[in-house]
Amino acid sequence: MKLQFPVILLLSLVTTSNWADDVYVSPRGNDGNPGIEAAPVSSIDMARKLVRQFSGKEAVTVHVADGIYYLPDPLVFTPEDSGTEDAPVVFQADHEGGAVLSGGTQLNLQWQPYREGIFQAEWFHDAEKNILYYMPEPSLDLRNATTEVVRLRQLVEFRGTEATPVKYVKLKGFSVRHAARTFMETKEPLLRSDWAIYRGGAFFLTGTENIQVLNCEFDQVGGNAIFASNYNRQLLVNGCHIHDCGASGVCFVGDPDALRNPLFEYGQRNDLSTIDRTPGPKTNNYPADCAVALKSVQRFGRTTAASDSHSQSKADQHSPRRLHLGCG
Repeated sequence: MKLQFPVILLLSLVTTSNWADDVYVSPRGNDGNPGIEAAPVSSIDMARKLVRQFSGKEAVTVHVADGIYYLPDPLVFTPEDSGTEDAPVVFQADHEGGAVLSGGTQLNLQWQPYREGIFQAEWFHDAEKNILYYMPEPSLDLRNATTEVVRLRQLVEFRGTEATPVKYVKLKGFSVRHAARTFMETKEPLLRSDWAIYRGGAFFLTGTENIQVLNCEFDQVGGNAIFASNYNRQLLVNGCHIHDCGASGVCFVGDPDALRNPLFEYGQRNDLSTIDRTPGPKTNNYPADCAVALKSVQRFGRTTAASDSHSQSKADQHSPRRLHLGCG
């Protein structure tokens, strides 16, 4: 007699962490999705939150699909978002320039004809009546035009400290647009100059180490494009195209309190009998060991008179390379 026993196969389902290594963002996604390629999230900030549970433990890449991402608030990276040298965190556009970070808002307007009083290509906003007046160019059809207004001064912020910096995060291949103008906020004086600056930019960094901004386009941002404030080390800005910005291209500005005997205005003098002769800075709260290798800089300083493609004040060992300057 032959005994037959049923064979039971126990299949163990092993879940992989592929979605942890790669997170996907698309304008057609949903922030309730898990962020996998088949079910992407819709906002870069949600991707940042998903990445945080793995950052520093394994290398993570956030793939950002083509489209315009209107940021309701600045995208803020803190030390908890840091990667490591062996496991960096990378946010990259699927196609260079295809993913747009916007500090503005798209308006859904119903345009109506208006009588005289508005010149061609001129606009006026009646804040009391909440009416926008605009005389378009003859070639512009307002019925099919996209109308956007700027809101944010800073689109992306890295905020850490010397003790707990934001580390090993890369932003790659983005277009950056619609940062608000800051020419009325340029109130902080620079050393030994008649310049004053606004301590901020479309990308603002303070308290960072080994951050990289790669192959990004800064298009018509209203103030500075990139601003490295106070403690920053090994910042790399490489392959970027900066054009039509309101103020400067890339700024490196440290803390005045890190200096001994700082002088700001041309007429100021130090008293040699009381001058602090201690070698070196008082603190490390300034940018150092950073590098800039821009693709090109064109038409900067559109709204701010005192501006430059690259500015540094109270910074150390900063290496600008391959700056192709346009007209200011």
